Amino acid sequence: MDLSNKFVEDYQQWTLTREKPLTGAARADHAVLGFISEIGELLSGLKRHLIYDQPFDMLNFIEELGDCCFYLAMCANIGQVKLEPVFMYEPSVGTKSADVLGVTLDCLSLIEQQLYTLRAGKVHRAPLNHILANLQWLLLEHGCSLKQCLDFNQAKLTTRYPLGYSNAHAAERLDKAGPEREMDR
Repeated sequence: MDLSNKFVEDYQQWTLTREKPLTGAARADHAVLGFISEIGELLSGLKRHLIYDQPFDMLNFIEELGDCCFYLAMCANIGQVKLEPVFMYEPSVGTKSADVLGVTLDCLSLIEQQLYTLRAGKVHRAPLNHILANLQWLLLEHGCSLKQCLDFNQAKLTTRYPLGYSNAHAAERLDKAGPEREMDR
């Protein structure tokens, strides 16, 4: 495993080029609400698999985790802290859905606790890095590295917002193609 954090540092800096230009409490609200909505989308995919017996959608899983990372980076940028994701990973023997659910709920609890300090432009670094470690664990348990996920997210958002965020590009969703794009509207 590559223990360098440079790719996370680069990604965190890059997210500044794709954020919706907001300031103060509105920026903090966007970051936290965005994170929460992406975790919700991740859990919706998990529900489709576990409850409705649909195949596990790995691409959607990685996409939603990448979007969570984007909003987490926004939180870190607001608080001017550096995300540091590396932890010692020990693969589980047969990850259970309860593990995934527990980890995602832990992320929700930790991000919710940050909202009030984030609105004041501050953040506690340890909970953000704990969230990132949780997201990294989810990825590794499903055979994907954090770097692969961040690269995928960066490519997606660069396609969607070629010159940076705009409301028009947000509505157009240039990264979606064909019938899938039509369903998203």
